[in-house]
Amino acid sequence: MLSPTGWTLTRLSKEHGTLPRQEGGQPLRPGDRVEIAPSHGCTTINLHDAYTVTRKDVVEAVWPIAGRGCVR
Repeated sequence: MLSPTGWTLTRLSKEHGTLPRQEGGQPLRPGDRVEIAPSHGCTTINLHDAYTVTRKDVVEAVWPIAGRGCVR
């Protein structure tokens, strides 16, 4: 899944993605929202305090990350 349309996800690592714009795709500006369904985040999850769970742009839950800060 990738939103907005007009972009292609060509590379995805744990912290970075590469999104070349397709012909006709609208430019992105700072603050624009990009949604990507990652394949996994096993080495970055513990760097955050919580997951913010949304459905149709509505926040449904905030799940705390139990392992926050546990990797040294």
